[in-house]
Amino acid sequence: MRKMQFAACHERKTVGSKSKDLLWILAFALTMALVACGDDKGSSPEGLPDEVANMDELEEFKCDDSVIGEIVYVKSKSKNYECDGDEWSVSQKQSKSSSSKKSSSSTKSSSSSAKSSSSSGQSIAFKAPCNVKTDENCFEDSRDGQTYRITKIAGQIWMAENLNYKVEGSYCYNDSVEYCKKYGRLYTRAAAMDSAGVWSPNGKGCGYGNTCVAVYPVRGICPEGWHLPKYKEFRILLDSAIWPAALHLKSTSGWNDYKGQSGNGSDDFGFSALPAGMRIDETYSSVGIYADFWSSSGRDRWYAYTLSMLYFDSTASLNYHDNEKIALSVRCINDKSDSVNFVPPCRTDDKDDCVYGSLTDDRDGQTYKTVKIGDQWWMAVNLNYETERSYWISNSGSFSNQKISELKDIDTSKYKYPVTKFGRYYLWSEAMDSAGVWSSNGKGCGYGDTCVPLYPVRGICPDGWHLPTITEYEILFVNVNIGGDGETGFALKSSYGWSDDGGGIDAYGFTALPVGCASRFGDFGSSAYFWSSTDSSRDNAGYIEMEHHVGNAVPQFTHKGKGFPIRCVKD
Repeated sequence: MRKMQFAACHERKTVGSKSKDLLWILAFALTMALVACGDDKGSSPEGLPDEVANMDELEEFKCDDSVIGEIVYVKSKSKNYECDGDEWSVSQKQSKSSSSKKSSSSTKSSSSSAKSSSSSGQSIAFKAPCNVKTDENCFEDSRDGQTYRITKIAGQIWMAENLNYKVEGSYCYNDSVEYCKKYGRLYTRAAAMDSAGVWSPNGKGCGYGNTCVAVYPVRGICPEGWHLPKYKEFRILLDSAIWPAALHLKSTSGWNDYKGQSGNGSDDFGFSALPAGMRIDETYSSVGIYADFWSSSGRDRWYAYTLSMLYFDSTASLNYHDNEKIALSVRCINDKSDSVNFVPPCRTDDKDDCVYGSLTDDRDGQTYKTVKIGDQWWMAVNLNYETERSYWISNSGSFSNQKISELKDIDTSKYKYPVTKFGRYYLWSEAMDSAGVWSSNGKGCGYGDTCVPLYPVRGICPDGWHLPTITEYEILFVNVNIGGDGETGFALKSSYGWSDDGGGIDAYGFTALPVGCASRFGDFGSSAYFWSSTDSSRDNAGYIEMEHHVGNAVPQFTHKGKGFPIRCVKD
């Protein structure tokens, strides 16, 4: 078989795709804020004009750290555009004439009064408080009399506004009460969890650097009868909102534009996620750009999980943040929301009660082990169907025999080759069957192509099976439970083959092996990746990632030129 050239497993992701960890985006936002509030610039960078004719002309001027906060007037848009260190976006400073744009943008304050991000949100109308006497979708916080709108989404009852209860460790953006009226307050992790135990003991002691065992549900700082959402309650919300979730959950105003496109959502479910930004130390940033909501689920004593949305992305993600000095928004969920129905683990070291089956691929006669998890049937091994644009592990010099032998105790008796349980690596175009050999549902879907797949996409999968969407993977993750949040990867990973004792317990017979991806440094032994059929952009597509040092399984978006394994799901 000919040698393939694949993109590296961990190259820098292009704008518009999900990064491996949203912390990198968070770090960018903080840097943006600090630079904007720092050095005074007495003059514009050399060569940067006050005014350009259109967006194409503006894009000729690089937006980087050297021009953060600089403003250029775009005549065709009749708007000012401001550099945030990465992209030109619509500036909130629209009141000045084009002749004064540069002088006004160059007089930044270095004092603490300049705490806001250089990219501020679009105007958002202030909503009068709802009335509990006339609106059934309204409730009152008995602690301070404030009222909040609510919305019901697939059995869950959510606050449709950010919490605004004042407590130590909570802040108004820019220390302005007006921001609190619009966006609610920003809370530290300790304040959100009520680590002092004022309202409930369930989150007592849960703060940065503290090892605590939260008792769910954690009321935290929420009103009586409500609680801080668990990781999996957020996950159910995303599944219910239909992909791409952020598009359907974001408010219809308040989000910055990105490359001339509105960052606002359609708010189809009444969740009205607002880009309230964040606070780190005494610095505020990213209003109009960023929405992040605390969950009650901690990853470890240092990090906690959050639900995140960005102005340039229509997808939402569940991430984790260092929680020492960051303050984020809070959305509470009602205690009477439908409970999460988990599938109990079916496999331990002593017994295996999982429901297994087998699948024979008529194309080459190979037989695959399958497993039922909830209502879904999954392949329990990686696909091994050979195609022109697929790659076999033994063809790569980067995978040593020693590393392969570390994946011990594998029953290979029914496979043609000893290592075929590892499966093959596929380009996304091959995974989707972009040539339309087996089905037309993914035809034309490949790198550099904008396509609208017809789901389900069989792709390269055997007849009767298809390439999973991100949503189908999310359903799998919701089903999986081993007693704690953020441990889906731990429940799905194989118990062997992972470096640094980073394997899982394979509690459902899924047996995710750490075969990495097809590249020179393929993360063999440390990572498991699986393609999805979910398209993100011309260059990026969705995949699932599990790592040896992380308990969770995470949906991500990355370059379509990578070579990843495939797990098919039954039609």
